[in-house]
Amino acid sequence: MKKFYNTQKLFLLFILFSFFSSAKSQVPSQSTDVMLQGFGWDSYEVSKWTTLTSMAPEIGQNFDLIWLPPSGNDLTDYSMGYLPVFYFDQNSSFGTEDELKTLIRTLNDNGTKAIADIVINHRNGETNWVDFPPETYNGTTWSWGLEAICADDEVKYQNLSYPHTPAGNPDTGENYGAARDVDHTNANIQNTIKAYLNFMKNEIGYDGWRYDMVKGYAGSYTEMYNNSANAYLSVGEYWDANYDYVTGWINATNATSMAFDFPAKYAINSAFNNGYNLTELTWWNGTENQPAGLIHNDYYKKFAITFVDNHDTGRTDNPSRFTGNVLAAYAFILSGPGIPCVWMNHWNDVTYKTKINELIAARKLAGIHSESNITVNQSAPDIYVATTTGNNGSLIVKIGTASYNAPADYTLQTSGPDYAVWTKTATSPQQASSAAITVRFFNNSTAWNNVNVYAWDDTGALDTWPGTAMTDEGNNWYTYTFSNVTGYLNVVFNNGTEQTTDVKNISADACFSTLDTKNGDGKWPHIQVSCSDGITTEPVSVAYQNTGNWPTVNIYTWDAYGTTLTGSWPGTPLTELQDGWYRYDFDASVKHVNVIFNNGSDAQTPDITGVTSTSCYSGINADYVECPPIITSIAKEDKAANRLEIFPNPVKNFIQILSSQPIEKVSIASINGNIVAIFEANGDNTRFDVSHLTPGLYFLIVRDVTGKETIGRFIKQ
Repeated sequence: MKKFYNTQKLFLLFILFSFFSSAKSQVPSQSTDVMLQGFGWDSYEVSKWTTLTSMAPEIGQNFDLIWLPPSGNDLTDYSMGYLPVFYFDQNSSFGTEDELKTLIRTLNDNGTKAIADIVINHRNGETNWVDFPPETYNGTTWSWGLEAICADDEVKYQNLSYPHTPAGNPDTGENYGAARDVDHTNANIQNTIKAYLNFMKNEIGYDGWRYDMVKGYAGSYTEMYNNSANAYLSVGEYWDANYDYVTGWINATNATSMAFDFPAKYAINSAFNNGYNLTELTWWNGTENQPAGLIHNDYYKKFAITFVDNHDTGRTDNPSRFTGNVLAAYAFILSGPGIPCVWMNHWNDVTYKTKINELIAARKLAGIHSESNITVNQSAPDIYVATTTGNNGSLIVKIGTASYNAPADYTLQTSGPDYAVWTKTATSPQQASSAAITVRFFNNSTAWNNVNVYAWDDTGALDTWPGTAMTDEGNNWYTYTFSNVTGYLNVVFNNGTEQTTDVKNISADACFSTLDTKNGDGKWPHIQVSCSDGITTEPVSVAYQNTGNWPTVNIYTWDAYGTTLTGSWPGTPLTELQDGWYRYDFDASVKHVNVIFNNGSDAQTPDITGVTSTSCYSGINADYVECPPIITSIAKEDKAANRLEIFPNPVKNFIQILSSQPIEKVSIASINGNIVAIFEANGDNTRFDVSHLTPGLYFLIVRDVTGKETIGRFIKQ
């Protein structure tokens, strides 16, 4: 299950994805994410779960995703985990299962999603090559015998003293000699892996997958597993320099997975490893030169995870190792489309870390994303120059020994030996100086005797720890107004001893509370709540419309720490209220819940995350809908949500909003959660110019005069 993220932007993303569900959600659109590979080969100390937990704040400042090493128990004290034995036991050479959960929760608190390394091409036995251990999860025991091994696996030729004749079907991909090749055509194997991914997501907390050695089995099985797991991101390791082979695998997954851009990696090697030949950095796409690899193609670039080296290629004994100008190579991938992945061995090197962070900051400043348009301005053996367009402006990168002068309206962001990056932003990413922002804190779960707020903005700390005493408004509410905020406001609520997690990137008046349980590091995780009534007047309730005519409807739920609230899978059966609607009311102590509705057998909704008030969902995709009277009429003190009418929809130039409550502010967000426009408003009827937006799906976040926010959506033509 996905953990609850404690930043405004990630909270917004949860809301948006509850509205919009897709079978291809594992390939984020226009993603501004940057990934860190959090390990190298034999990096047992550097990548210990406890070590990475201590690094989570620094990681969160720079990276949106972190790819962790295989975390399953393979019965070896010092192992990278690529010869798996157990699926449902996540005690590994990097730490215990509890330490792993704490790491992922802490990463989430700092704005970073965790990507699991999934090794399902092959498996080892518990005491020999073929005795796969039975494992039980959610009341089902998963057992494999010789039928789990591909018929052409080399184990049948070994002179062993125990039965070893594989009984599965022929392998659907390449052979792997160090362990038994798994027969993915077997339904029991398929169901085990689906359960394993469910466990990794819903119990451990991972947000996505990196599939190891996907050459070893047909891409259609990756599609099957992705559709079952419905993670945030999926990426496969199809290790091949051949562009056609890698894109062929993406097609075989029915475009449900990204792929590491090995074709780009080998082009980077050719451009840098033996002196400069920077023409290798570009490929002709039939119309113009574009950056080499998957990213040269307008369709496939959104599927690309670009990288310079990884735990395999970066080993000193690997002929694929990058040996050229490391920072110039990162300037190339961090200035282009795709999702760039930085290797921990490079990022932890004091020679590179600061400059890599500066390159990431420049990318973020211009809003470069996975599908950004890019123009190659110069391409010669001694120079590469390209201009990339992002959501907030454009970026120019120059690589090589030849001279280059950027246009006068571009600002130099970072540079080093043989590379430089300039940006020109369309709008300032910060709000104006001297802005006033009021924050309110609901002192319920914590029950502190006094509440302070420690804050910092883009200029630095606004006070010394523990900050300024907040004003007691009564009814457990505390408030404080910062009158001179430069950029974004960040705060920590505390009582001088205990504290919340960091509340980052506050750009307008907002209200916060805490969850009911501390993190592993002793901090109170925060959530954003309505400023009008906080979290006291409305116990959390969820309702589901059974449009698929399931014979039974169950509700499976968990809180932000993975604790189940309605029993083990498939959860608690619900009783129909009326017209196919089912409802569940939580105890008043529950302030935040994650939900899956299911039929107890073969059908379930995607994860519904971050529910903090009465909410209604419909159909197998759990589309968020306005609650009908049968739900609201029996709600406990339920306050009706603001009702919106949006027209025309689709829209070309101006969009009109009719609201049941006077509107105070309207924000427009792209599908990946970036705020692209903000309008101040007064009155019930409002009309806004959206002609400047690029075509696509957008979300309206409408805040009314009571402080409540309502989400709508529209299509820009």
